[in-house]
Amino acid sequence: MYSEFCIKKQNDEKFVEKGTVFQQDGESDKEFNDLKWCCLGKAPSLENFEPECSGRKDIKADVVLIVDGSGSIHPEDFSIMRTFLEALVRSFDVSRDTVQFSLVQFSENVQIEVALNSSHNINGLLHTLQSFPQIGGGTWTGNALSFVRQRVLVKSMGARANVPRVMVLITDGESQDEVKAPALELQCLGVEVFVVGVSGAMYTELVAIVSPPADTHVFIMNNFRDLQQILPELTESICLRIQYKQKMIKHNL
Repeated sequence: MYSEFCIKKQNDEKFVEKGTVFQQDGESDKEFNDLKWCCLGKAPSLENFEPECSGRKDIKADVVLIVDGSGSIHPEDFSIMRTFLEALVRSFDVSRDTVQFSLVQFSENVQIEVALNSSHNINGLLHTLQSFPQIGGGTWTGNALSFVRQRVLVKSMGARANVPRVMVLITDGESQDEVKAPALELQCLGVEVFVVGVSGAMYTELVAIVSPPADTHVFIMNNFRDLQQILPELTESICLRIQYKQKMIKHNL
């Protein structure tokens, strides 16, 4: 159900569509957030959550872990992040028929460490999570988000039809490129976006990236050593959204 704002904006001749993203010059943060809800097909007040995740063995999803490998992250902190990613993956049942994971690292360049269709061997996946090297460089988050949409969440890389799609971004700094449009493009394709911001990450930028509501999708940490503290809440939030999306997909089939 669209709000009156959505209908008005879609009928506005000055309001143009670029790809799958509605954009307008001078768009305010308030308008952008409303447009995010328009894209998702509902008003903020209509978003509902289950009280608790009923179990992680019965869920099916394609999950992309996209991690900042820029030079601003100390090697020791990058190692801590790898350990956190391993713990996150271990929280789910990984297989061809349940949860698939892709691991993507970015700076000004983007590289796929693990593709969705290469994650079924849990031992191999965990080994990569424990050992993939940091690439260094700047922080080009917008470019990385576009890369995920164009090169990762595609059939040739193992993305499945009628399966919930989730992206978890971990970053420590402000992006050097624009993030709103590429983030909204992912959400318009049905991707549920979570962000973990550490240290120098800008809260307003993180809110622009995530799926609404921000209070269940943005996690802010002062340092990498505290990452393990958010693991239970993050995994629960991911699980809840997967279950919700599974119900919606089943209802629409």
